[in-house]
Amino acid sequence: MFDNIGENQIKEIIKASKFSIFFIDDLQRITLKDKGSVSEIIKRAKQQDAIIEQFELTSQFRCSGSASYISWIEDVLQIRNTANHDEIDSNLNYDIKIVDNPNEMRDFIKKKNRKNNNSRVVAGYC
Repeated sequence: MFDNIGENQIKEIIKASKFSIFFIDDLQRITLKDKGSVSEIIKRAKQQDAIIEQFELTSQFRCSGSASYISWIEDVLQIRNTANHDEIDSNLNYDIKIVDNPNEMRDFIKKKNRKNNNSRVVAGYC
């Protein structure tokens, strides 16, 4: 809840809704205090006598559904070793660039977007 005055956000979401859908990747956390793990959601759902159904997403739109991209990222970030450590699928057209500041990144993305209209700046934290 607002300003962290609630009891537990997962519990409150489950209790307040008819259906709760959580998209969770236990390997992606913003801070060490993040509580949105699969095990925490299951624990809270069982406490509320909620029906639990788990599914695994097998592709991601954000990377054109490429399994090779996912493998490459996991290797680069040292999440797990993959056979895909040197390059991503050559059929995909990604620009990977390291910049010195967020303004340079934003300008680069705006320039790319004028050409293909599918470049975005997004925030991965809610």
